Amino acid sequence: MRRFIGVGEIEDMALGATVLGAGGGGDPYVGKLMAIEAIRKYGDVELITPDEVPDDAVVVVSQMMGAPTIMVEKICSGLEPMATYDEMVKELGVEPYAIYAVEAGGVNSTIPFILGATRRIPVVDCDLMGRAFPELQMTTLGINGVKGQPAVLADEKGNTVTVRAIDDRWLERIARQATSVMGGYTILASYMCTGRQLKDFAIPGTPTLCEKIGRTLREA
Repeated sequence: MRRFIGVGEIEDMALGATVLGAGGGGDPYVGKLMAIEAIRKYGDVELITPDEVPDDAVVVVSQMMGAPTIMVEKICSGLEPMATYDEMVKELGVEPYAIYAVEAGGVNSTIPFILGATRRIPVVDCDLMGRAFPELQMTTLGINGVKGQPAVLADEKGNTVTVRAIDDRWLERIARQATSVMGGYTILASYMCTGRQLKDFAIPGTPTLCEKIGRTLREA
């Protein structure tokens, strides 16, 4: 069921993501602030279920890679998600139907909502891990043969890097090295897939679960 995510929902989602992160994924604080700022500026973000994505539609992950604590020390420009999105559109030759999260835990729970607000495209209520894992290839799409590439990385200085690797383990290695050179964190667009693949392999409902956990903790 389609619904809209505003500031209150992001607050709860970020809190719940610290639980689902199970110690991984980093503090969602900076990602939460960026999402809230984008929503206040551009409006609430539409959240749709995987079943609402057409089978032949293209969807793309928006995520952070690297050390989340560096995002506190080295302030984001706020333009990184849009830079990766625009480069991915050039790579694909088509506008994605929606954005979704790579993982439910930590900072990556809220990163897609920055792009959803600024580009006015829906975010899908799903992820590829159900919690937080440390490497790019550790996803439900990856273990089912759907590649995470091409992937586009962007830093706060305006640099972008597009990676095409022989497999997702090499994607992880190359992207991780690029992230280190680019200052310790990047925003990444990856795991382009179809709506059919998303329905078959993604974990549905994790952003909503984060929100429910956060709301429960807030109201306790």
